[in-house]
Amino acid sequence: MATKGAVRFNPVIKDFYQRLLDKGKLKKVALTAWAAQTLDFLECNGHKCSVLATTDYSMKA
Repeated sequence: MATKGAVRFNPVIKDFYQRLLDKGKLKKVALTAWAAQTLDFLECNGHKCSVLATTDYSMKA
């Protein structure tokens, strides 16, 4: 599960995951929610129809 690794190292995904856990969601449900959101993004083909399309993932020192 790539999502588990992403939760550890990607701050955007980590924040999303933590918000779901804070709302009382189960860990498996939170991971599945992120996977579903990622699939929605991929279906958009990069158009600005998702919050992911406008997120800057560049590493800043």
